[in-house]
Amino acid sequence: MKTLATLSDGQVVTSLKPLQKFEAKLCRLQYLNRDKEVGSANWKKAQQKIARLHRKVANIRKDALHKLTTDLSLEPRQSCHRSMTM
Repeated sequence: MKTLATLSDGQVVTSLKPLQKFEAKLCRLQYLNRDKEVGSANWKKAQQKIARLHRKVANIRKDALHKLTTDLSLEPRQSCHRSMTM
């Protein structure tokens, strides 16, 4: 994943380095798990590692999005209000 988020004003937030590192590791683990016999002890251990890494990637992405939205909400912005009189 190259970008974490794209804002409405066109600003692009790039993906995090640890996220890219763990996604590459996840890809490698899934590739190595392809030859293991389904249901074997080694397959189950590999599945546990893959699940743990999926959880870690999801948590990193969730944390980064939370930090981004917090920064955006605390940033002072110009707000325009229109009076609708009839």
